[in-house]
Amino acid sequence: MHQRTPYTGTHRRLVVGIDVGTTFSGVSYAILDPGVVPEIRGVNRFPAQGAVGADCKIPSVIYYDADGVPRAFGAETRQQDIIEQAEDENWTKAAWFKLHLQPRSMKSSSHSRPPLPRQKTAQDVFADFIAYLYRCAATYIQETHGDLLWLSIEKHIDFVLSHPNGWEGHQQKILRRAAVTAGLFTDDRDGHARLEFVTEGEASLNFCISQGLTTAAMQNGQGVIIVDAGGGTVDISAYHIALKTWIFQEIASAQCLLQGSTFVIQRAASFLENTFKDFPFVGDVPPMVEIFDTATKLTFRSSTVPAYIKFGCVRNNDRNRDVRNGRLTISGPRVEEFFKPSFDAIMDAIIAQKEEAKRKKPVAVLYLVEDLRSFGLAVSRPDTHVNKAVADGAVSFYLDRFVKTRVAKITYGVDCNIPYQSSIPDHKARHRGVFVGLGGRPRLHHSFSVLLSRGTSVEEEKEFRRSYINDSTCAADLNNIRCTVTGFHGEFRKVSGKKGTSHYVIDFDIILTFGAPELKAQVCWKENVTVLTNSLPASGPATIVYDD
Repeated sequence: MHQRTPYTGTHRRLVVGIDVGTTFSGVSYAILDPGVVPEIRGVNRFPAQGAVGADCKIPSVIYYDADGVPRAFGAETRQQDIIEQAEDENWTKAAWFKLHLQPRSMKSSSHSRPPLPRQKTAQDVFADFIAYLYRCAATYIQETHGDLLWLSIEKHIDFVLSHPNGWEGHQQKILRRAAVTAGLFTDDRDGHARLEFVTEGEASLNFCISQGLTTAAMQNGQGVIIVDAGGGTVDISAYHIALKTWIFQEIASAQCLLQGSTFVIQRAASFLENTFKDFPFVGDVPPMVEIFDTATKLTFRSSTVPAYIKFGCVRNNDRNRDVRNGRLTISGPRVEEFFKPSFDAIMDAIIAQKEEAKRKKPVAVLYLVEDLRSFGLAVSRPDTHVNKAVADGAVSFYLDRFVKTRVAKITYGVDCNIPYQSSIPDHKARHRGVFVGLGGRPRLHHSFSVLLSRGTSVEEEKEFRRSYINDSTCAADLNNIRCTVTGFHGEFRKVSGKKGTSHYVIDFDIILTFGAPELKAQVCWKENVTVLTNSLPASGPATIVYDD
């Protein structure tokens, strides 16, 4: 089992890991005292939370009043008096709001997302919920460790926010804005430096390692697949450990499926709505869906055994619809249909991940998922509570840095003009795009210069650098250069950076760093044969702007 080393900093700090899930959320933290081995702890008390323990999480739900003011959060929204007040005063419930941030490439027309409250964006709701989680964490830490300790760290807090494998720069930008609005840190360079992002797949790996879930196969250099099956997304990642070290390398492109438990719930809801459409029990469908979610779904094990949903009273009977004494009976095969599309998609993704990974390392171990032994995978599940695995793993990401190499999920490049060469067949086929540049030489429009190819293994902080030229007849045109970097993964999204200069012709390099979960950018150019980078005052910082 990995042994964490003492904190080497000179001042006490706090790191807080926040996991805002589609259905449930959690917070973990670690106090960093110089010379002391940090311990990851969970925030295990929240307002109105009935069960208190190591697995404590709260529903990702907010009630807003008619003026758009948040009135109840988390477990409070399940209290009967709150539910009745919400009905009486026409409050609006924000649930599953995380699904509103999914990239366009992940959108699913078959999945109906609950609408956001009127005049609220997903960023607004995230900000309100993150602020609530932080308030709860602050209260818990003060009550657990004392006010004096809190006073010593409240100005020295770093944060880690987890997000699905499939989220990228645009979603990270929204999360950062939400965190600023929530009051976690200031909206400047120093404030932004206090926030890091980690994918849910990598956070889950960190949790497994911290719980001692390593096997002989892993320690012999074979690979492991991590499956984090959440409420909205299922995140699948593959890694292997370098021999005789605790350094992990990603060995396949991380996957993210919109096939979490909310999809199972929606299929059950559609079945119930169709079953009781135009019948007296139609008004009981919403509470029946909730019972399916909180009880029936969790106990289903086999299609050979029927499932039951208790509702209403013993006088509720409809034999044609399998309702007896206020209890609906659903056949096992029918319940299996609610799960099967998600299960099949997950199985297909796991096998594809295994096939891609074996080009680098054979995969012998899988964590968190069952029934895969027939595919040559040893299956493991943590013995401890996993409800807060991602929040704990987010803090471990900050402390331990197990993963040193990641695999690029998409191809990045720049649309540019290149020198035309008639001897190259591709150039000749596109001869209509030839023009004469300012230097008097023929050039070819719209060529794609690749900075990084999908599937490339990228070490942390490794730079990918290409040189380009920008020219103009007007010097003022070169005072600000906007260069668009395009990422391709089935559709395009654009990332832009800006930098100033004062020459008619400028030679500059685009430098991208992909090794961490968040993309970093830099522009470097030559001025009077002096190389300037964004670390010098004369150049100013490079800024990444994600197109909405």
